[in-house]
Amino acid sequence: MKKLQITFTVLFLTIILGSCSTTKILQTNFSEGTLGNAPAHDIPGDPSGDFIGYIPDLAPALKIVNWSAGDGKALEFKSRYLPNVSGHNTWLSFTGVSTNFRETIWHMYAAKHSGTNGNIIIDLTDGSGTLIARMTTRSDGTTTLQNRDWITSRNIGVIPPNVYHTVIFAVSVTNRTFNLLIVGGGMEQIELNDVPLFTDNILDFHNPATPQLGINFDQAGDNTRTFELKTLLITRKNPTRN
Repeated sequence: MKKLQITFTVLFLTIILGSCSTTKILQTNFSEGTLGNAPAHDIPGDPSGDFIGYIPDLAPALKIVNWSAGDGKALEFKSRYLPNVSGHNTWLSFTGVSTNFRETIWHMYAAKHSGTNGNIIIDLTDGSGTLIARMTTRSDGTTTLQNRDWITSRNIGVIPPNVYHTVIFAVSVTNRTFNLLIVGGGMEQIELNDVPLFTDNILDFHNPATPQLGINFDQAGDNTRTFELKTLLITRKNPTRN
């Protein structure tokens, strides 16, 4: 796959403005949400059918807030201890509309993390549980990619706390690889190319698929971890090109 070359400002504006409606798989910037409330499950606007998934027990951890870095709104997701809820039900998920999974899919979001203790996990899947990539960020900003053995991980850099950053995964199931770019003010750019997918056998992926991005905390006890998500876009159109 070709390298991703784009500035932070262009990336951020691309996410805010979105891509061509015919190529969108999911898009949200929480502008329609009610301050102080959890987001609606159905995402308004194009495309039709994308949605936000979470169980009622998780709703108190979710709140639409005024964006801390400027105008507009964002979604605040706080770590919440749910001892009587199974782990797979503690995820906040964003699921796109059905698409041809043999095409390159771009997943982009702008966010920041804060708080102490615990890790924030980002999973990319086909919407049916088959894992593309898992990225974990510690409270000090150390960020890793999970290796296929589920035990070891690859250190890829640092996303500092309280720094708004833009993340873009360009996923090619056909090539069994993805490219990753993370940029933000006051941080060293992270760029990886041709990273092997977590799942090697492309026949394990559903096609058509409903691409999904999930967010979770791996320790939900005594910690103050918070993830503020400004906007999220999943698209078949390369956002680095006009």
